[in-house]
Amino acid sequence: MLRTIKGKGVSLNEPAVVRKSAATKTGVFKKARECGKIITVEEHITVGGRGEAISSLLAEKNPVSVKKIGVRDEFGHSGAAAELLKQFGLCAENIAAQAKL
Repeated sequence: MLRTIKGKGVSLNEPAVVRKSAATKTGVFKKARECGKIITVEEHITVGGRGEAISSLLAEKNPVSVKKIGVRDEFGHSGAAAELLKQFGLCAENIAAQAKL
């Protein structure tokens, strides 16, 4: 999926996982300064997820725009993986479009 997003003219940095370590927090601050905005993509509900953790972390010391892409206030259901990713906006095309906003 990352290659597909890059192919749509979106510049990507390596994913950062928010943990409680100082090194990881420093990395998130550095990426926020370099990029000016952060987009998180989660294959589950966004409430209480990594996007919120990153937003909270950055709000204190380095506020930037954070766009959270993931399942929004909706119960999950069964289906083919590709169809569900598209339905919830987790496909490469939507992620690339959101990154350009």
